Amino acid sequence: MEGPRACKKEELQKVVDLINKTFRHFHGYKPTMQEEFPLLLSEDNLRCMRVISCDNKPVADVNFYETTVMIEGVPIGAASIGAVCTDEGYRGKGYSSMLLDDAEKIMREDSVDVMFVSGSRSLYTRRGCCNVGEFGEFNIEPKDNDIDFEIIDVKPGEYIEDMVNIYSKESTRYYRTMHEFKMLLKGATTNWAYLTYKVFLIKQGGKAVGYIVLEIINEENIRAEVVEFAGDREKVFKALQNIVSICKLNTMGVVYPFNDPIMSIAEKNKIQISKVNNSGTIKILDFTSLMNKLLPYFKQHVDKNIADNIQFIEEDYEGNKYIFKIENEVLCINDLEKLTKLVFGDVIGVGLELGNKPLIKEFIESVFPMPFVWAGSMNYQ
Repeated sequence: MEGPRACKKEELQKVVDLINKTFRHFHGYKPTMQEEFPLLLSEDNLRCMRVISCDNKPVADVNFYETTVMIEGVPIGAASIGAVCTDEGYRGKGYSSMLLDDAEKIMREDSVDVMFVSGSRSLYTRRGCCNVGEFGEFNIEPKDNDIDFEIIDVKPGEYIEDMVNIYSKESTRYYRTMHEFKMLLKGATTNWAYLTYKVFLIKQGGKAVGYIVLEIINEENIRAEVVEFAGDREKVFKALQNIVSICKLNTMGVVYPFNDPIMSIAEKNKIQISKVNNSGTIKILDFTSLMNKLLPYFKQHVDKNIADNIQFIEEDYEGNKYIFKIENEVLCINDLEKLTKLVFGDVIGVGLELGNKPLIKEFIESVFPMPFVWAGSMNYQ
């Protein structure tokens, strides 16, 4: 056995072949994984493609892509894990767990605070990855609105700068370079299995004001899921209703962060909303680093006295794991899952006793759950 180590340039195609064999060929689909995930599975990302090699070939693989997430304009380090696989003849040896340990070590060295995983099986949950987040979900039925804007069916390569400009104005988002946006859009709209994709731009008075990326599920009852939307929410909502008709869909599913203005528009239209967690699972890798990076976000929501005096401590001498301290008030959380649910929210709540801690109570209730990105967007890996 050799590894865990970085994927070598000359074995990249073998690793991609293993991934396609696991996730596409096995299910009878075309080998499209590298087209779907062009940033994750590329020569530029070899260091973050971690492999174990046996018998002169890669037999197990964990991949991650490092990025930055903006929380109301405040940056934190993040990474997305995807396409985790082991060749059938080498399973049951713990290779995936070894590779995940190795990947997390590198992420911590790179100041990554939060890790996204596209899966939710025990391989991830037993190492502290949690199904968390507070998002809303609703379905849109066909409706032909009278609109004062254009809905443009975008062809590959068109209107990239317009979409980048619209997305960059979102206060909570992934940070994307122009190159990353192009590659993510190309990957997120690669047809595979029974899924096809469409992109729509909303223009009013010659100015781009919104966009929608749509996944169409071509089953007996044709429906769609919104991969990503950005821009003017009133116009996005009306456009979504019209697109259901334009594409002859039965229905369209929309997921949004709990604080997104599209929620009040859906409520005004008497649409039933369900609460859901984020896509996949999330793990906090570095509690103190994450909290300290978020201080500018905290200062937007709590009094100066609280923001200037709060302390974050991990694993103190008494064995408490995650500690919030303000003056003489202390909140200790000994469970990573409970901490993750507190920070990112959970559809069933967390249940902390804060009655005798008024300063910490004000802090917690003012800043958590914090707004967050939908992991199932174009950045899904």
